[in-house]
Amino acid sequence: MKNLNKWLGLAVVFMGFVMSVQAKDLVVGVTEEPAVDPHYLFMANNIEISHHIFEGLTAMDNSQNLVPALAVSWELVEPTIWEFKLRKGVRFHDGSGFTARDVKFSYERIPSLKENPNPFTPLIRNIAEVKIVDDYTVRLLTKKPDPTLPSIIPAAFIVSNQAAREATPVDFKKGRAAVGTGPYKFSAFQSGVKLVVEKNPNYWGKVEPWDSVTFKVLGSSAAVIAAISAGDIDVMGNVTPSDVITLKNKPDVEIATIAGARVSYLIMDMGRDQSPEFTDHSGNKLKENPLKDLRVRKALSLAINRQAIIDGLLDGIGTVANQLPPPAIVGYNESISKKTYDPEQAKKLLAEAGWPKGFGITLRGPNNAYGNGKSLQAIAQMWSRLGFKMNVLTEPKSTYFPNIKVAAGVKYSAMIMGWGFSEGGEVSPFFNTILHSYDAERGFGPANRAYYNDPYFDKKLEAAQATMERIERAKLLKELVAYVTDQYIALPLYWENVTIAFRRGFKAEPRVDGAILAMNVKATN
Repeated sequence: MKNLNKWLGLAVVFMGFVMSVQAKDLVVGVTEEPAVDPHYLFMANNIEISHHIFEGLTAMDNSQNLVPALAVSWELVEPTIWEFKLRKGVRFHDGSGFTARDVKFSYERIPSLKENPNPFTPLIRNIAEVKIVDDYTVRLLTKKPDPTLPSIIPAAFIVSNQAAREATPVDFKKGRAAVGTGPYKFSAFQSGVKLVVEKNPNYWGKVEPWDSVTFKVLGSSAAVIAAISAGDIDVMGNVTPSDVITLKNKPDVEIATIAGARVSYLIMDMGRDQSPEFTDHSGNKLKENPLKDLRVRKALSLAINRQAIIDGLLDGIGTVANQLPPPAIVGYNESISKKTYDPEQAKKLLAEAGWPKGFGITLRGPNNAYGNGKSLQAIAQMWSRLGFKMNVLTEPKSTYFPNIKVAAGVKYSAMIMGWGFSEGGEVSPFFNTILHSYDAERGFGPANRAYYNDPYFDKKLEAAQATMERIERAKLLKELVAYVTDQYIALPLYWENVTIAFRRGFKAEPRVDGAILAMNVKATN
């Protein structure tokens, strides 16, 4: 009997060991279907999933420090020539070797996707030519001196010259072209349901502990919350402050929060003479665009009680944004005063501008991001108190972004957006994409939904980016931030914290950019 008990005890221990060894499948909850093609739809959720399958020449660590990836070193050999030494011995998931030809092909493919609603072109817009020196050396020739290029290109992912040639985004979802060098390789994709990747045993770096990672598409943050509460998923990102309260009461769920580098803001059409969704109080389209008047833009900003949004909708987890870049980003201007809530001053400005009773505004946003429309509802109530006739409409991101594509003509007039300052650690990539006047040939302004066109701003931004001396460049960027803040081009709302949740038995480390990476998740039992 003694021996039997002994063997039973050993069996229990062994079974527990086997179970812990076998628990090598990770399930991540996401709200929407990933693009899979790493060059299609420049969105944070697509970038974070692409990091598992693909890699860039450089990378950003969890704290946004620049580190080597497919390039082991780089140097500025001339003001307009960056030379990158590539990592030798790296193989794509199909066994083919990685060389400079794949870099050249990838950078040339990014602008070739003409029907891309949100292209990756801002990352490589200043690259005039990719010159192959030898199999493991490439030179990036830039149109102008570009001191921050290595920190701009981590998300300019490298794909296989062989597997991805002539490939469409559909080919990536079918797995035919989804061949990268990353720590995980494509396994299966089911539209609207899941993407499965499996461990790459031949990875050049540290081999991951997870045999497979499933990105489970759940459609909404509420569905993701329900899934982690039920144990159907192991980890989730983009936890909203209101969801934090719910999750804190779940005994089997833990949360982790750090200060992030992301801003939520309103962007409104101030450039077109007529805008599609500015109307009179009867619903007729206005023959003029009221937002061309600075006083109207300033009045709308003064009428937003940002702290009330943070306290009421974000449970206090966030900071009022008095400018677009948060304090950790180069370009943040500490001399800019705090945003004030002054509806009486707003009324005076509207009267001076000839709009004492406001006009009709439709606020647009996705129903599965940027607060899922809750912030828009709050702002609509605040503006309606000034006489504006407000309408709030939301839709999935899958239709929202095609409708606000600048190249095709933005269909909306007032939109909520978000931006994570992950590229370069400074404000210039954001300004290149959002506020520089639209120039498809040079890759500027692909998301300039305000139709902002200011030659002074454009010239000063390009001069700042060509300034090699770091302190002088920071000074120029601060001046630009002050300039656009005073012009009320985009209305910053709040800077977001990064909050992630994970089941007990797991430990997940949040990143400043908010990305959930399987590489940062460990089993604790």
